[in-house]
Amino acid sequence: TVNRVSFEQTDLSGEIAITEYSDPPETVRTDIKDSAMAAGAVGAESDGAESNDGIEVVAVSDIAPTTDQAEKAPATVEFTVRKSAVDNPQQLSVVHETYSFEQQAMTWERLSTTVSDTSGETITVTAETDGFSLFAVTETTQPSQSTDEPPAEETNGQNSDDSGDS
Repeated sequence: TVNRVSFEQTDLSGEIAITEYSDPPETVRTDIKDSAMAAGAVGAESDGAESNDGIEVVAVSDIAPTTDQAEKAPATVEFTVRKSAVDNPQQLSVVHETYSFEQQAMTWERLSTTVSDTSGETITVTAETDGFSLFAVTETTQPSQSTDEPPAEETNGQNSDDSGDS
């Protein structure tokens, strides 16, 4: 949910139309994940990631100011997401749909994101933007394979301690 849009410029006028997609269709989620991965907006730190399984789309919002001046003005956008929809708040980021002249296509750009409040039933996330259109709050998830390795090493360490104790 979009809580607030704060513009750096104080002399802007007009209204802001906000459309919330609390449960976007799977096709929309997949498009966001695929585009964000291809653009390196999220998930780029995952080595050899061939799928978008490491990205969860938590919320999608369309933010549209009614004036051209406001649409292209820098702003801070504050979102609130349900804590129950997130595994790790520190892995949240906001991506923004933008047109890439280089790729001649719409792409998703990762914005500078801050998780500012995780108390209560919701999480507050803020992002800096230079323009408006679709925004998505995403969570990058860690590969499950890395959690399987440490227990095997601990077991080997216990065996070494037992044999050295005799």
